[in-house]
Amino acid sequence: MELILKNLRTIEDLQTAKIIPELKMQFLQWGQRKANPDARFVVEIQVIEGQNKPVKDFNDYTKPILDAITDTKCLWAKVEQVTELNINSASNPRLPGSHVTIIIQESI
Repeated sequence: MELILKNLRTIEDLQTAKIIPELKMQFLQWGQRKANPDARFVVEIQVIEGQNKPVKDFNDYTKPILDAITDTKCLWAKVEQVTELNINSASNPRLPGSHVTIIIQESI
């Protein structure tokens, strides 16, 4: 499953309450409606920082994104179900804001 957050320009754009509706919409498009408390997940977060960056350190994208996914109750019941987390960062000054791609796979 791949989720995308586009044009993040300020810290407000990365607040959990603001990104939950976008994530819920994308989960519904994937047909994912209810958390599975027994599943385990591998998550990769790919950050492309544009001209405007909502946070100073790309690692600071992780917590609000994982918290928002947890709060949607659409994939996992608690963040401890994430058994592996990878974060990649790149820069593209042609983008006005930062973009984040979240790739989630169920762990076997």
